Amino acid sequence: MLGNRVIGAEPAIALLSHLQSAVPEGKLKSFTDREIEIFRTVFLTRSISAAGLRLNLSQPSVSRILSEFERKFGCDLFIRKSRGVKPTREAKVFFQEVERRLEVMTSLQEAAVQIVNKERGALLVGANIGLSVSLVPRVLRDMGIAQKSISVKVHTRSSVKVIEYVRAGLIDVGLASSEHQPDGVTMLHDFVMPFFALIPRCHDLADDQSGLELSELAGANIVAPSNDVAEMLRVRRIGQKSSVSLMADTFPSAIATAEAIDAVSIVDGFMAHSVTQKRDFIARPILDMAGLRQLVIVPIASRQSMIAADFIDNLQQNIDHTLSWVAASRPSF
Repeated sequence: MLGNRVIGAEPAIALLSHLQSAVPEGKLKSFTDREIEIFRTVFLTRSISAAGLRLNLSQPSVSRILSEFERKFGCDLFIRKSRGVKPTREAKVFFQEVERRLEVMTSLQEAAVQIVNKERGALLVGANIGLSVSLVPRVLRDMGIAQKSISVKVHTRSSVKVIEYVRAGLIDVGLASSEHQPDGVTMLHDFVMPFFALIPRCHDLADDQSGLELSELAGANIVAPSNDVAEMLRVRRIGQKSSVSLMADTFPSAIATAEAIDAVSIVDGFMAHSVTQKRDFIARPILDMAGLRQLVIVPIASRQSMIAADFIDNLQQNIDHTLSWVAASRPSF
């Protein structure tokens, strides 16, 4: 055996390689979990009797199993003394390897639990104002986020800012509107969401739930959700007061304003679907108004966490569900 050989200052990796090459082929694979456990416990306690007490084994059993382990290993791992044992250099190197492998296995077990429970790490989402209100909460609800120990932060920003945040790797998933494909990001989904006229049920236009054209809104009070929509309505002279259209910065404020003054608000399909499920509105698709191009984007070459993957899966399901609702409301979609 190699027990009396002086290794000197050989690097740890070289020593471990030397030990492995000194063992007959297949021997390392014959180590049992019990042998590794006893080796590790003896190493930590520096005592065969103490190891026996910790493992609920007799001292002779520990000594016998340890001796068999050393025989398989190919050298003495402990120097027996009258009071306890002293690990050899070989034992110290192998102990480091055992701890490294144990740490990896522990991490793998924790990862398995996290994968099953979708509870790995934090989630950073960026969305424009409309989607942060109409879509993101539904996705988080469907993920069961309230029952999981996950840190979630939703950054509500303009679409331009959301794209910038994703490009810089500051958020995991971005939801934005853009007429052009942004560079510096990975695009997961790209679709067009049409606009709807969101009408209080007490309004005259609520009698018909079919699609309508903008000209049918010419005599209505309209609350526009953005400068672009307000300008388009003004140019086409849509609305009772087309020269001074009411304008709100966000879809939610447009809806609240419209509800307060019995007006019509113009919103995208996500908001229309969300609002009609909870409030006393009907949604009529606007047939001659170009929809919004919506994007789901992530940073380039990013390693996706399980929670981000779960969010994206649930996001796609919600998008598909809303698009199905849109198709039913607007057969030509």
